[in-house]
Amino acid sequence: MAYIKFSVVAIETDLKEQSIYITFNKQVDAESVNTSTITVAVRDTNVSTLANFNLIVNDDLTMVTIKFLDSPRVNTDYVVVLQNTIMDITGNELEKSLFRNVSFKSTVTSDIELVSPANFEVVTDKNFTWKEIGDDPVNCFRIQVSTDTGFHNLVIDSLVKDQSEITFGKELSVGQYFYRIRAESGNNYGTWSETRTFLVQSNGEFDEKDLFVGEQTDEVQTESGEPIIENLVEEERADLLKLIEAPKSGITPNSFSFLFDDDIDISNIKVSVVRSDF
Repeated sequence: MAYIKFSVVAIETDLKEQSIYITFNKQVDAESVNTSTITVAVRDTNVSTLANFNLIVNDDLTMVTIKFLDSPRVNTDYVVVLQNTIMDITGNELEKSLFRNVSFKSTVTSDIELVSPANFEVVTDKNFTWKEIGDDPVNCFRIQVSTDTGFHNLVIDSLVKDQSEITFGKELSVGQYFYRIRAESGNNYGTWSETRTFLVQSNGEFDEKDLFVGEQTDEVQTESGEPIIENLVEEERADLLKLIEAPKSGITPNSFSFLFDDDIDISNIKVSVVRSDF
């Protein structure tokens, strides 16, 4: 009997299940399936960003499911990379490493233009307005409001039909929130709008040190556990370097410019950019 090499039979996407299915011609060694041997990245204009997912080997060991932890982008190219170090249950490695372009096809092609709240607006009610842009509108929308930019801590996750404005009665605690909207139709959906942020105040006051405008770093603390900056006298506070201008949260700039109120030592500065829009 001729030897049959260990290989991939099919790679398929399922938008409803937010998954990619990889089928093999032999039973796979589950221990060889991990994020080192299987990676998925979304392709943007100039960069590729790794997707967040779990790997699940089915019971008969012939299929691996890539289960996305966030909604995959629709009508967008993903690159699935399978390393040849994936093995079958007898220890034979995959015939060859494989690179495959896949996409999650959707019939919804509308884009959403956010109208209000404006970015960093202080709101007194939870009123949201938007516009659906496209030749084939679906008039059904999902609105998400979260306390984090990754939309993992949702406080609102609602479907709205046949309207482009809604006011939520849910009370929100004082703080900063992020929101986004997309068009949906059945199991299909469009791309998320830009992410904007808004502020909920109490008695017209908001603690600006809690405002998220980029990646947060740990504060240096005294032995008592209090931030050093809180223990500075007014004259010492005046000597601190101040960031005058920086990119705003929810806005994607063509370049990143930072303006300080004094000269800085560029040999001892670190700037990190974190992607968090899917």
